[in-house]
Amino acid sequence: MQNEEDALSNRKTFQLPPIVPIVLYNGKQKWSAELQFRKLLANENLFGAELLNFEYLLIDVARYTEEELLSLSNTIGSVFLLDQTEDQEQLLNRLGKLMNTIQQLPTDSQQKFVAWMANILLQKLPENEPSLQQFIQNVKGDASFMGLEKILDDIERRGQHKGEQKGKEDVAKQLIRMGMDDSSIAKATGFSLQTIEDWRKQAY
Repeated sequence: MQNEEDALSNRKTFQLPPIVPIVLYNGKQKWSAELQFRKLLANENLFGAELLNFEYLLIDVARYTEEELLSLSNTIGSVFLLDQTEDQEQLLNRLGKLMNTIQQLPTDSQQKFVAWMANILLQKLPENEPSLQQFIQNVKGDASFMGLEKILDDIERRGQHKGEQKGKEDVAKQLIRMGMDDSSIAKATGFSLQTIEDWRKQAY
């Protein structure tokens, strides 16, 4: 009898836990859908208060500025910041700004976050796949952070080298258009005669 009374009492005092619907949106276009659930339903005007309704919390990642996300100094802000990146230069720049935030994370969180970042790099910088894949398989504590820094340095150096090479290539092609002979261009830029000849053929 006592058990039945206890069960009845528990049923009377039982309450559901709070439920907060959240939509995380990372598209480039501004979110335009209604925030109220019933506004998304067909013929909702035919119903009264009995129709299920709620307003969801919208997190529109693209609407946050870089300064706002950096000021959060936490994992969520860092994830959103990297999710906004559109090219390699911006990605590496933002990763550099996040290094201090990453170092302040608890070891376990840092390890997971660094592994996640490596996967992001793998998607956005596929030419670095071998070193990134090896890194992801060996993520361990502080070593993971240092390993990521090394990979970023290597990527940056390769990017600078590519930039230098592109600059030399532009100079060589300009000299071709100016009519300088192949031998002189090769000596001035360091490219082989064959390369200069190939570019000359493409130019004319």
